[in-house]
Amino acid sequence: MHGGLADTETGRCGALIGGMMVIGALYGRSDVEDDDALANLVARRYWELFLEAFGTDHCGTLKTGEVGPEYPSVCGTIMARASGILANLLEELAESREETGLKLTTSRGRVDRIQLTSRERVGLALAHREPDRVPHDLGTSGVTGIHVEALRKVLPHLGLEDKDVHVGNVLGQLAALDDEIRDRLRVDTQAVPRNPTGGHPEPERDGKYLKLQDKWGAVWAMRADDGKNFSPYRAPLANATSVREIEDHDWPDTASPDRVEAIAAEADRLYRETDRALILGPCCLGFFQMGWLLRGFETFAKDLYANPDLVEAVLEKILELKMAYWGALLPRVSKQVLVVREDDDYGMQSGLVISPDTFRRYMKPRWERLFDVIRKKATSRVYILFHSCGAVRPLIPDLIDLGVDVLNPVQVSAAGMDTAALKAEFGDDLTFWGGGVDTQRVLPHGTADEVREEVRRRILDLAPGGGFVFSAVHNIQADVPAENIIAIWEALEMYGQY
Repeated sequence: MHGGLADTETGRCGALIGGMMVIGALYGRSDVEDDDALANLVARRYWELFLEAFGTDHCGTLKTGEVGPEYPSVCGTIMARASGILANLLEELAESREETGLKLTTSRGRVDRIQLTSRERVGLALAHREPDRVPHDLGTSGVTGIHVEALRKVLPHLGLEDKDVHVGNVLGQLAALDDEIRDRLRVDTQAVPRNPTGGHPEPERDGKYLKLQDKWGAVWAMRADDGKNFSPYRAPLANATSVREIEDHDWPDTASPDRVEAIAAEADRLYRETDRALILGPCCLGFFQMGWLLRGFETFAKDLYANPDLVEAVLEKILELKMAYWGALLPRVSKQVLVVREDDDYGMQSGLVISPDTFRRYMKPRWERLFDVIRKKATSRVYILFHSCGAVRPLIPDLIDLGVDVLNPVQVSAAGMDTAALKAEFGDDLTFWGGGVDTQRVLPHGTADEVREEVRRRILDLAPGGGFVFSAVHNIQADVPAENIIAIWEALEMYGQY
């Protein structure tokens, strides 16, 4: 380790590596079957403290910097300070163990009674280990949010009645959460904004409706007086009859340098300023949903059987733009971002919207190509979260085959989506992100006690062994009573401790 690597001054600093070896000797595995969760947590924290102290872990950079006058050599100074950092960290762990009777690990891979950061908590759950409590997601995406009207109703119950609430997701009319609300509700996740320089244009009134056109050319509409969210209104490629018309469409630039730089800067800032697990969403909906958004649902459904050339042209263009987006961003943000998300709704209440054969013909090969790009472009491990509403049980083996790590939302009221059965059959392969409370019947129409019991049941089904991040099945809508929303969070606090 001298001089970085064999005195070449390349690679990580020997003081950092030596500290990692000490951590490994104290907390690491002695057998391949042993749990290494605690060692990973301590090592990660040591690395973060090292970076806070020195600004870099690269040997050559450190040797040319100003690190302190305590010792005559730069390396001596770094070794002394790094040793102090490690000693303090290990002492804190020892004191915690002595004062609380800390049990560091169990045979189930649980990390018990350690003060975890949100990032560590979510990371352990994704690794199928039990953290201190079930991680909580609220507001990280357009499918795990809360409507602005719903949030306004519950703020007085949180002692925040004077807080202003703003729309963060225009199409869903979902609230933008700030750090005070996240901290109050112990939310462990946060989204990296995908449009830091500006999202959808402001809606304009057109008779009874508010309308807006997105960057893909699709028009969305919402009733101006009493609408709760926007729905697709006009498809830009509905009248296309040739591949040339598809190719000549005004497609957006999903990987413009300005956008990539802005997203990367936000990821850096959030990683430094918060300890939450960061999630980055896609540049657009998935292949099936983008197909019908651009062509119209009925037209695209017919295309799947009657116009395969048009289907292939649309989906190949979407794949091209998705690959450009992730290919440009992941080399910049994968060290900060823990989860990357893609969405495509294939389910209805009682079954699939399209057949498994249609999925495997058109969508699955493109997901395979896209996920391969994601894994190759990421410079650190990122988990692939896939959102698909409805009764998608028949496609779960395909998603696992594609390398999907996380399934959202677990629509518990749909056919075949019983949480206990899904955990038993697929819990070793998938983390379930959602399914915490039914948003179709129980949450809007049940009593607060029914909501608490629902949350308790889903935690009991999904939490054992890790592999579970709590959120409601879908967005908490405007018609949900305030007491039912509060009941979710009360039950999560009561039953979500490991």
